[in-house]
This record gives sequence, C-alpha cells and structure tokens, in this order.
Amino acid sequence: MTKPQQKSDFDIICDKLDKISKLLEHSLTVQLYINGATQSEITKNLHFGKTKVNEMVKGIKKMKINNNEV
Repeated sequence: MTKPQQKSDFDIICDKLDKISKLLEHSLTVQLYINGATQSEITKNLHFGKTKVNEMVKGIKKMKINNNEV
C-alpha cells in the first residue's frame, strides 16, 4: 500500500483562492443580472460563456424598476 500524497500548503491555498474567485464571479454575475444587465451584456463584459452565465442566474429574478420613485 502506498501512502496518499498530502497537498502542500501552497496547493491548499491555491484551492481556497480558486473557490473564493468562483464565489466572487458568481456574486458579481448575480448582482449585475438583478440590477438589470442582460445575460448577453454579462457574457460580453465579464468574458464568460453563455452557458456559464445562464447557469449562474438560473432562478434569479430581476428587480423591477419603479419609475415613480425618485
């Protein structure tokens, strides 16, 4: 039997940073979408694929803008 190879501290940090990066991308995408950006605009400006953006905003409702409020 061989011992499982342990990850180095560097690899652990890289994995955590990758997760943080993905969470930030998702949060930014959802916020843009909620505030009125179209999926096409998000795709173009963030350089994400259409499928990725679609999956991120699936089930998210956009905010309704009330023009009577100042």
